[in-house]
Amino acid sequence: VCEAALWSVWVTVGSMAAMTTSKVFSIDADKLWNLVKETPSVRKISIVYARNFHKQLTMAIPPLEDYPTDFYVPRTSVSDLLSRHVEIDLVRSSAVANTGMSYDQEIALTRELEEEKCCVT
Repeated sequence: VCEAALWSVWVTVGSMAAMTTSKVFSIDADKLWNLVKETPSVRKISIVYARNFHKQLTMAIPPLEDYPTDFYVPRTSVSDLLSRHVEIDLVRSSAVANTGMSYDQEIALTRELEEEKCCVT
């Protein structure tokens, strides 16, 4: 229900009641991190995700955005938080797979992605 509690110090407000039979599960943030850090590639992406989530959380203030709630933090979909990072990893893995891209082309494209001058589709 409250993803913000995974990536920040968060105090929930109010209560919630189910209208139908439901299942609830909780994630222990410390145990999640212990699991995530076992795989370097997952750790790297998780750190990017967490930093970007926290950034959006702290920037969500009127009049530009609604205040974050237990249920919603503006601009925190996976594509909002990871797209540039995933694109850069895709370019790097494609270059390694010998797609004909030169090293200089890989560096130039990566730089453009980092500067948000282009995107991979």
